[in-house]
Amino acid sequence: MKSFLLLGFITTSLFAFGQKPIPTTENFTIEGKVKKEMTVALADLSSYKSYSIDSIVIINHLGERRSTLKNVKGVLLKDILGKIEIDSENPKVLSEFYLHCLR
Repeated sequence: MKSFLLLGFITTSLFAFGQKPIPTTENFTIEGKVKKEMTVALADLSSYKSYSIDSIVIINHLGERRSTLKNVKGVLLKDILGKIEIDSENPKVLSEFYLHCLR
């Protein structure tokens, strides 16, 4: 019985301390193969055109529906990236670039 309680306590502790809150940020930086690095602050987003979406379905890694966000407003990443200049000699190679977003 004691070993069962100890196992339960350890398992509960691992779940409680294993979850780290994701800190909020006030800005993000676009860097890499760009001619000039660009930092975008949350306040800067108000200068972009805002779009509204009625709902977005949140799906987990198994393809199962988890929840739905309703009445979402935001800006297009395309609009933000349109302000940077990619460091490339030939526009044909732009299709070889990819985005890597980190928290």
